Amino acid sequence: LTDVLAGEKPGGALEHALPVMGESGTLRRRLRGDDAAGKVRAKTGSLNGVSSLAGFADTAGANRAVFAFVGNGLASTATGVEIGNQVAQQLVRFPDAPPLAALGLP
Repeated sequence: LTDVLAGEKPGGALEHALPVMGESGTLRRRLRGDDAAGKVRAKTGSLNGVSSLAGFADTAGANRAVFAFVGNGLASTATGVEIGNQVAQQLVRFPDAPPLAALGLP
């Protein structure tokens, strides 16, 4: 999945088709007013015990990060949404963010 995303040119059709964190689509209510709002374009997904978020993030280092998070065996969809939000928040802060391992995720 990340290979497909990485092959997308900045400003391409796929990037523009994805919802924007805190602004549109399935991400419009997520992280409003946060550093990640407006800087993450991603596709969400969920099933019982599974949650995902994959797309692009504009980092503090003026780069574009390609990412895919899939949590399986989660206690709830809400848990997966929260973890996905934390991943997005850390990506937009990169390189100033702590390592993802510092999030203390299961």
